[in-house]
Amino acid sequence: MKVNMIKMSDIETMTAPHSSEQKMLQLHKRYVSIHTNILITRRYIVVVNEQNTFGSFLKNLIKAAKMTQYEFYTALDITKPYFYDILAGKAHPPPPNLQVKALDILQSDQETRLEFFELAANARSELPADIVSQIKRYPELKEVIRNYCTQKHNN
Repeated sequence: MKVNMIKMSDIETMTAPHSSEQKMLQLHKRYVSIHTNILITRRYIVVVNEQNTFGSFLKNLIKAAKMTQYEFYTALDITKPYFYDILAGKAHPPPPNLQVKALDILQSDQETRLEFFELAANARSELPADIVSQIKRYPELKEVIRNYCTQKHNN
């Protein structure tokens, strides 16, 4: 699996005499033929193939945050073996409360958070942590979802 993470600041310092939008388009064209998924956030462009995993995404986020893996799993307060099992895909991603803590440690922007939650949810076979927290915060959403599903089912 190939995962590339490009810092947005690196794009701004490219020497080609193009606007930022043209640089983004150049990068997009360069990777689209090789990769199938590009996540563009304010701080990073993460280029991945179809086999993107939670572990590879997390590993690249840690690297992009200029943290060591030791600093990260220590700050997250998880054990070294559990951390490396997560990266290798041998263990499920951490539970939702630790997912939020991890993103706070990494100072992730909203787009990165959404991708992180989606990958974690897929690996855990759960709803994304951000969705679950909103449903807990606003219990009336359960009724909205049920009504929506009933309408869809009846049509």
